[in-house]
Amino acid sequence: MDAKVLEKLLKAQQEHFEKMLVRLLKPSEMNDTELYSKLVGMIGEFVFDLTSGMTFESWLGRHRSYFEEEGKTLPESSKVRLLLSKLGPEEYAQIERKMLPTKLSEMKFDELCNELVKEFSDHRSKLLKRFEALNVKCSALQDIVEFGNVVNAQCERAEMALSIEELKILIFISGMPSDATSVRQVAMKSVENKSEKGHAVTLKEVIEECRAYMANKSEALYLVKEKMSEVKKEVPEVNTVEKVKCWKDSESENRFECKPKWTKPNVKYQQNVIEKKCSHCGRFGHWRMHCKFLNDKQYQPKRQWSDNNNHSGSPHCAILDIFDPMQSVEKEEWIKQKVKFGELDIEMIVDTASQINVVNKEVWKSIGQPKIEKVNYSGIGLGDNKVEIEGKFKSKVKVKDKDVFMEFHLVNSEVSILGLPGLKEVSVLSQKPKYKKWSEKKANFKIQKNAFPNGTKVKVKNTNKRSGKIEWLKGEIVRKTDNAWKIKVPVLKSIVTRSFKEIRRDEWSNKKKLLNEDIKRMNISEETIVSESSVTSSSVNSVDKSKKIKAKTQDTYNGNKPKMKDVEDDKNMET
Repeated sequence: MDAKVLEKLLKAQQEHFEKMLVRLLKPSEMNDTELYSKLVGMIGEFVFDLTSGMTFESWLGRHRSYFEEEGKTLPESSKVRLLLSKLGPEEYAQIERKMLPTKLSEMKFDELCNELVKEFSDHRSKLLKRFEALNVKCSALQDIVEFGNVVNAQCERAEMALSIEELKILIFISGMPSDATSVRQVAMKSVENKSEKGHAVTLKEVIEECRAYMANKSEALYLVKEKMSEVKKEVPEVNTVEKVKCWKDSESENRFECKPKWTKPNVKYQQNVIEKKCSHCGRFGHWRMHCKFLNDKQYQPKRQWSDNNNHSGSPHCAILDIFDPMQSVEKEEWIKQKVKFGELDIEMIVDTASQINVVNKEVWKSIGQPKIEKVNYSGIGLGDNKVEIEGKFKSKVKVKDKDVFMEFHLVNSEVSILGLPGLKEVSVLSQKPKYKKWSEKKANFKIQKNAFPNGTKVKVKNTNKRSGKIEWLKGEIVRKTDNAWKIKVPVLKSIVTRSFKEIRRDEWSNKKKLLNEDIKRMNISEETIVSESSVTSSSVNSVDKSKKIKAKTQDTYNGNKPKMKDVEDDKNMET
């Protein structure tokens, strides 16, 4: 066979193999994409929730088979992308911030899983987990079988396979008082450090650690007190007195004591030590007598009490006795109140901090053992000491000559307590009846003068919407409402409503208005005077004319002829 023909056959065979390889690779790529989309639908999203025990380790234990069995044919980058897509938004942002500058998509699958386990796991110590497991309680609404499963899960997480020493340590740390937080932290830290190293821990070692810590703490406090006593406080001298040096010669000769010489203080650098604070408005810079809000009834400031309140945050008082076998303290007598159960008088201790009325078994038996109703709660005394309540009953008693119904709780104690509910029942009955809102007596009403009567010229506060400036526009009071006034403003061509603080009296316009009114009154009075004068003059003329006519008739009757002058006067009068 020729060499050229053989070469052609080999090339054709190579091309055929390449085509077959392409055909084989195409369906495998399709299978990877289909598998990826299928796994996306099967795997649930991870959301970190420590209270419900949802950590990444538990989530990965549930979905690990999807990555190792179904997705074993997927490449490493596809597994990483699939895992990142199943993280919640907050969880993804948290792990991304932690791993910067490394990109999450460039990490390997196992490395990313290890980082996620470290980040989203339960970082609490074993002691705390065990303490919580011991304090688990079943609620009234919870199923008992489900509660058993919860106990099993918590005990497994806390690794409750305890030795005797570990159990002692747990009881010792959990039983410490609430004030000893620092000592508890030291004990827990020593236990955790030794357990991480694989060393066995005993209770004696933990106690020694706590003793050493408390000794160091007390020594440090003692050293601080010693230093505080040695350091002298440097007080700036104000109005200093300069001492004159006394020479031995002058002292021996004159035998006079050196008197201090006063120097003028440097007022420029003095500070006002006393800070003025008003007790009415609570502001600084003035006293109460100079407060501008003292006589203002509309302004009622809130009192700014000082922070040095001894009663804020203090616990409630309670029945507390003193155990003193040496009788070194003189006890005060209890405040007692007689309570009458039928014909039996019983002295009960008054306690305003007690939320229940308490009787002991002796009192309960002496009053006839009334029927007791069960209760689903217990009492708490001083220092969070629990008090078991056997039950409660209601009874009619007589307190301060008043019959009341009270509720009493039966407690195994030596004393009987009259608590806050009983005292309230007695105080309600002893309260005086309230008076009616409107008594028969005449109420002393104060007539409040209107600050701006109707027709008063005023200036009104107005804010310009375009420029934002505050303007005072002229106007006239139309009427008064409850707490405001209706004002007619010619510039705005409307009637506006304003309060007392937004109105000012326009003195110039009011004076001008009063002057115009006075002028009008004067014009009216002048017109009336002129009219009255004209009326009086006409009446006088008519009277004179009648008198003259009467005299003339009398003269003619007597036979006397009037003179020519009188005749002319009469003619003039007639005209």
